[in-house]
Amino acid sequence: MKKTINDLKNLKGKKVIVRLDLNVPMEDGKITDDYRILKSKKTIEKLIESEAKVIIMSHMGRPKTEEDKNEFTLLPVAERLSQVINQDVLFVPATRGAAVETAIQNLNESQVVMIENTRFEDIEGKKESGNDEELSKY
Repeated sequence: MKKTINDLKNLKGKKVIVRLDLNVPMEDGKITDDYRILKSKKTIEKLIESEAKVIIMSHMGRPKTEEDKNEFTLLPVAERLSQVINQDVLFVPATRGAAVETAIQNLNESQVVMIENTRFEDIEGKKESGNDEELSKY
């Protein structure tokens, strides 16, 4: 039987990684359709109400170079999500490393953090889209 967010119990204080599809269309750094963000609202609010420490991961676009990072950053998505859930979403402009680890370690119950576009891991070797085992363990 497939479980849903409503089947999870006792999330108070637990770190919960949520992999969302927030690959929204953008034009000139602005979101042109926030449907996917709006559809994630109930799940995130359920985790907040459960007093979980919410860690959001997503990808956007197909970045191929360092220059593509400006176009495919999830910062506008985090800002829009903050408006949708009426709560600050801490954005970490990294996919792994000290900044990510510190942000997660410092999360309080019912707080939300979004890490940067996981496809940035593809710029140097298709780690995200290639299901890199080292990356998934991290």
